[in-house]
Amino acid sequence: MNFRWSTSIVMAAVLLVGALAPGAPAARAADNDGPEVSIGQSGDIVTATNGILTIEYDLSTGRGSWSAGATRVMDGFYSDYSVADTVYDTPVRMYSYAAADAAATWSDVGEDGTDPYGTGKTLTLTSTFDNGASMDLRLSLYEGKPFALASMTVRSEDPQTIDVMEPVAADNLDIGEGTDKRIYTAPYNNNTDFGVAPVHDFGFSENGYDRPKDLATTWSPFNGTSYWVAAMFDDGNKHGFIGGAATTFKWKSMQSLGQAAAANGPLTGFSVYNAGGTQSGTTVASDLFFLGYYDDYRDGLEQFGSTYAIGDPKLPWTDGVPMGYNTYYTFYGMPTDASMHAMVDYFAEHLKPLGYTYMNLDCCFKGPSGTGTSADFKDYADYVHGKGMKAGGYEVPFAIWWDLSETVPAAPEYTYGDIALKDEDGVPIKTYLDTYIVDATHPGGQAFIRNMMAYYFVNTGFDYVKLDFLDFGMFEGKHYDPSMNGIQAYRLGMQVARDALLSADRPIFINESIAPLLPSGYAHGRRSGIDTTIPLQNNLYSGIERQALNAAASWWTNGTLYEYNDPDMAIPENIANGFDKYTLNESRLKATIDFLGGGRASDPGRQYALRIGGPARSVPESGADRHRGPGQGGQAGIDDEHYEQAGALASRHLLDGPRRRQARRHVELEPERIGRAYGDVRGHRTEPCGVLYRHGAVQRHESGHAHGRLYPAAGGGRIRHSAHLARRLRAADAAGKPGARQAGRRFFRIRLVLVCGMEREGRGRVDPLERGERSGERPVAGDRP
Repeated sequence: MNFRWSTSIVMAAVLLVGALAPGAPAARAADNDGPEVSIGQSGDIVTATNGILTIEYDLSTGRGSWSAGATRVMDGFYSDYSVADTVYDTPVRMYSYAAADAAATWSDVGEDGTDPYGTGKTLTLTSTFDNGASMDLRLSLYEGKPFALASMTVRSEDPQTIDVMEPVAADNLDIGEGTDKRIYTAPYNNNTDFGVAPVHDFGFSENGYDRPKDLATTWSPFNGTSYWVAAMFDDGNKHGFIGGAATTFKWKSMQSLGQAAAANGPLTGFSVYNAGGTQSGTTVASDLFFLGYYDDYRDGLEQFGSTYAIGDPKLPWTDGVPMGYNTYYTFYGMPTDASMHAMVDYFAEHLKPLGYTYMNLDCCFKGPSGTGTSADFKDYADYVHGKGMKAGGYEVPFAIWWDLSETVPAAPEYTYGDIALKDEDGVPIKTYLDTYIVDATHPGGQAFIRNMMAYYFVNTGFDYVKLDFLDFGMFEGKHYDPSMNGIQAYRLGMQVARDALLSADRPIFINESIAPLLPSGYAHGRRSGIDTTIPLQNNLYSGIERQALNAAASWWTNGTLYEYNDPDMAIPENIANGFDKYTLNESRLKATIDFLGGGRASDPGRQYALRIGGPARSVPESGADRHRGPGQGGQAGIDDEHYEQAGALASRHLLDGPRRRQARRHVELEPERIGRAYGDVRGHRTEPCGVLYRHGAVQRHESGHAHGRLYPAAGGGRIRHSAHLARRLRAADAAGKPGARQAGRRFFRIRLVLVCGMEREGRGRVDPLERGERSGERPVAGDRP
């Protein structure tokens, strides 16, 4: 969800050090360290509180209020659901405020240790309608927790088909006092971007969702829909409200936000709800939702991630951070056996001692046979293992590239037409890559995915697997199992893939791309954003700039939802696209993204350096041995001249420490300086801390030493406006005058590595095979397991 882009990358800098890089720890109670939860009723008014949050509900009106201390967060909230009309396509909406009767009950939870979220009470509000149907809203409050968990169940004598379940909805949302209130939203998948915007000006977005063939992305006003999690926060005092999915077992999880009427005003709508396909029966239940208010919304996002992982645990990984090389932007779909052996040889000789041990094939490796057989993959893995390194591969498990009349490998009783996802008319659905979709609810679809994992990876000795275009598996349609919707089919297919890979006799790292943020328990890593080569709408912003925003916005997913965030690869030299190289600005920005997005600091005394990607010969050996760096999926690097600069820069700031938290910085914004953009950055003295990296995130390090101020290294005072610096940097690059580049270097002497000094230049560079997404090159005939 990529809206409210400013006129320069200063926006990403602000997000990084102001809005999205965590700030001073909020005062919040420890788990179960607070007053007991109390619930009482006086007439029609029911009140529940844990001393942090208070929920008041009027049974006579079917509406309630939600407060955090003295702050009224929501007024008049209600619950509702939609009954799908399968004949006239006119759904019927049922609202709690239109119920014929309402009642409240409550019970203790967690006292016997059976509730994993804590100890508290659950309030159940039952609305009964004239038609005999009923709706239960459950709200659980816990001792010492600044959040509540919500869910709902609908019951009826006759089966109903439900397409929307909305446990908490209101015509308003506010967070109290604030002078710079904004919204934070998450995209449907990483084909689109996280978003941050003023509450009164949501701006534009690609509004991503299921995208069948011939449906192009558009740059249009943001529709107010966030996926998986959303927040309203103030960038000055950091207070914020977080709403999102606590589980995703049954439905896709969304949040609806209504634009405020005035700057810093309350939102004109907010809800958390389930949708995406339908569920049918006499009893239909929602998933679980998270709703919390925080003194520091960044603490809230981190707790949201760790809370989600209670109900749907992340996939653990203990075998070290994958670091090395990826083929795609060097060779695209043309990596040959000979070229890869040469690359492996170079890495083994020069870079393996530095920890660069993963040699990852991306799309379309054909091997000596020319068809990409299992034997080809095994030969490659054997060669890599012979050098003491690890082999990685790539697949698109939900895509059908072949003719629908062909039989399915490992399930010859079915054709691809049998296992293809259909629309309501029974016609196979095509994706934006012009492929059909594997229906994972079909036994033949499950056999296809299971066999793919075994054929290419488990039986061939691979150590790393990238699964791409996973959004295909979430498409809504007419599934083979009519009781399942898109998210349930996705979960089933990902479970088959994960379990097949985990059955190997060695650890296999699983990395996701073009995937939803949630559910998250099927892979060790996930791409933070789209490929760094893909600009926004062809020329609005470069892929590197997009990745800067997404890396900054998703710090909290690292170590909570996934073991590692994946900030994508860097390309020192793009052989398949005219030997294109990064500019100095691009190199600096990508270096910052990599250090923001990757690495682990849990091992004392350990440092990291840039990962290396692209043609290995472009990496200067003279500078490589001084760097240690984060890695995720064997993807990253920087071009010849600037690799050493960026690595030396980062190594000055990489410090180990015991704390597993984000670096905290205080930053003031001045929106008036650049109009609708996010403003200049003004420095303030930091806390005693250093910059280090846990998994994919900057961490807090309380060493007792002051590590500088958010000021330029020379000249003091205020950091210059990024557009001014961008002009100087461009002029320096064009003139080839290294001395003139000092303007940009000032940013990188700041102790926090700022994403600054790079204004969009309007290049919109898109290589021939990369127009909005990968070309989706079809395998040659016979190229299948």
